[in-house]
Amino acid sequence: LDQLHDAALTNLWDTTQGAIVLQEDVEGREVYQIRQGDGLDSSRLLLPGLWRQLADSCGGSLVICAPARDRIYAAPQNQPASLARLADQASGDYQALDDTVSPAFWIWENNALQRWAAHA
Repeated sequence: LDQLHDAALTNLWDTTQGAIVLQEDVEGREVYQIRQGDGLDSSRLLLPGLWRQLADSCGGSLVICAPARDRIYAAPQNQPASLARLADQASGDYQALDDTVSPAFWIWENNALQRWAAHA
């Protein structure tokens, strides 16, 4: 089972290398969307390397959500306008799209993904 798990994550990482990371809006209000269009976007929550890279480029902790199978978003934790946009986008997607995943928010900090308790 460990070998299958490792192989699945390796394959997901390999397909993620071609993913598009879109920065929506301007700095201070930006929300990032990771888009590959392969039906696996929400699974990318499992890739610490992806979040490490994005957090490094943003210069801090990220709040991440996967409201639907083909939707995953991130925003810098220290930007209230970005977080408000992230919450609006995730809520709308979770209510409107098929194949919903979770309304939960996660935070990438200290090299780990944890449930973000600051979001009500």
